[in-house]
Amino acid sequence: MATRQDWQVTSANRSAAKRLLNAWHDSRQVRVMPLSELNERLQRATSDGLITHEGIVRALGQKTTRKNDYEQDDKREDNRDNKHDNDERDEHDDRQNDGGNDDESREDEQQKNEQEKSQQEKRDEELAASKQQGKQEYEDGGAMDDQHSNDEEKQQAYEDGYNEAEDEDLNGKQDEEQDGNNDDDENDDEQEQDENKDENDEENEDEDKQDDDDDDDIEHEMLAVVMKYVKAGLNVALVGPAGSGKSYLSRMVAARLSLVYHSHGAAMSKYDLIGYNDANGTYHGTPAYDAIKEGGLLCFDEFDASAPEAGVAFNGMTDDQPFYTFPCGQVDKHESFVAICCMNTYGNGASADYVGRFKQDAASMSRFVKVYIDYDVRVERRIAGEHVDILQRVWDLREACTSLGIRHIVSTRMIDQARKARVAKVTRKCLDRDVLFAGLDDGAIKQVKAQMKQIATNRKRGA
Repeated sequence: MATRQDWQVTSANRSAAKRLLNAWHDSRQVRVMPLSELNERLQRATSDGLITHEGIVRALGQKTTRKNDYEQDDKREDNRDNKHDNDERDEHDDRQNDGGNDDESREDEQQKNEQEKSQQEKRDEELAASKQQGKQEYEDGGAMDDQHSNDEEKQQAYEDGYNEAEDEDLNGKQDEEQDGNNDDDENDDEQEQDENKDENDEENEDEDKQDDDDDDDIEHEMLAVVMKYVKAGLNVALVGPAGSGKSYLSRMVAARLSLVYHSHGAAMSKYDLIGYNDANGTYHGTPAYDAIKEGGLLCFDEFDASAPEAGVAFNGMTDDQPFYTFPCGQVDKHESFVAICCMNTYGNGASADYVGRFKQDAASMSRFVKVYIDYDVRVERRIAGEHVDILQRVWDLREACTSLGIRHIVSTRMIDQARKARVAKVTRKCLDRDVLFAGLDDGAIKQVKAQMKQIATNRKRGA
């Protein structure tokens, strides 16, 4: 049997030894093994029974029969080894040469990271301060809507703080404490308003006058339809929810026809409509008498809240007779007389929201063309003017109440009230309590506000 001395790995047969070891080892490891390790690995292979000494001798002995080939292989192997060593040395030298530049780059990058971290910490502090300011504004009864930051993140943080304080106040305070805080807020607001009253009265009066002038230019979306009916000689009943602009629309009709506008409220008896003679025989007239005698448009407002007998008395004013008999005698109808009535229902009696309504006589109701008047967003937008936040908040409130099935009248009138209150420096907290959410209990307010936040979130996401 051959022994260890039968073979020896030398530079002449190293390539053959490596080819043998590639069968059991990673070729990348074998490629860099020195001669001593190659001898040791082959000896271990014989000990493990992977190959016999005779097999090694034969493999290494091929050197004599294929000397030129093995010499070429050994030369190529040596060249690869030398190239690998040279590449490693070049890479090491490059790292050393670039070490100074890398240090400078790392230093610059570290300094940049520190600056960014410092800026972010400053940013976080500013956002936290804005949020805390929003909470403080709520606690102090301040007007959040007066905050106009050019930074959207700060503004959002401010509003988040305000809303969080608002929710905490609703959930955590007792009614007695809340009433006390509200009283304090009202006292502070009243004191502030008293101090500024002399200086703002004249300005507010001019603004209100200008607002009234601007309102006359707002055309309700149903105006054209109503005008066609009126010009056709038909009596029109404007039916719609409270504050939807029915009375306003009737004034617009009068303005378009260049007629004097006469308005009459709910009548509890026919004499509220037609007037009466006192004990001395003196007649006391009404807007209906003036409109028929002198001409103009008569708006019978809250018609469905009037006693049915008043509605029947109104029949004679809306029929084709050329005259009407008042307690003072017969009066010829003026050629320009026009009659319009406004109702929240269709005359069928009380509803869940309008409990003070009477069922009207069928003959009275048959005399009218009934036009439904809903909230006109164009009118509401013009009424809100620059106070777009109030407009959007009312719209969100309306949508939230509708989706939750909560009965709460969110009318165009509410926008006008909130706008005028804003001009008078009333705080948002008071606006919410006295205008937007008035009449809702705490549980309903919490539900509605949560829904409004969701609506606002969906709007920002473009949902």
